[in-house]
Amino acid sequence: MLSRDSSTVSRDTRRKYEDVGYMFHYIDIPSLLQDNGLLAVWVTNNASHVTHLVEEVFKRWRIRLTSVCYWLKVTNSGIPVVPFRSPHKKPFRAFTGWRKNN
Repeated sequence: MLSRDSSTVSRDTRRKYEDVGYMFHYIDIPSLLQDNGLLAVWVTNNASHVTHLVEEVFKRWRIRLTSVCYWLKVTNSGIPVVPFRSPHKKPFRAFTGWRKNN
């Protein structure tokens, strides 16, 4: 299992994709996945980062999206930690499953 906290992504626009895909560019994940191997990725809510991973990285690796699970962040009272329509933060995160094509 590989883990990286997406909240540490640099705000520097020159490096935004470098930071998002850091481990994906420096670890040869395709060679670690067997045919039909499963890759789980906790993704940021930033649409441009997700697009970069899907269109640039995962497409090159020939893996396809198989599942998406959402985690809702709530207070002890069960209320979302921030409003759903907040322009900056969202009260949820996505955890995605990817499978290597044969």
